[in-house]
Amino acid sequence: MNILNLFIKERNIAGIEISDQAIRIAYFRPRKKIRKETHENTTEIPEKELLLIEEPLPIGIIKEGVIIDKYFFAKILKDTWNKAKLSGYYAIIAIP
Repeated sequence: MNILNLFIKERNIAGIEISDQAIRIAYFRPRKKIRKETHENTTEIPEKELLLIEEPLPIGIIKEGVIIDKYFFAKILKDTWNKAKLSGYYAIIAIP
């Protein structure tokens, strides 16, 4: 897969950072095109939306970069994703 296609196509893209303290999600979604009318012509300009989400993790879920309780971690991630009504095919994950 060509990484440039993520930025060219009109797709939802998520960046997920996982640390011992929190899950952080930066979610980029293209929105509907808006019409900008001038006296000479009409152009359509795509609107974009960036959502920033941070969900604290309980102590002990991740220790020193290792997920200790993977089922509880997955539940927190899924609940956070669903609560924000996110969808998408691509995610870029960072684990510091």
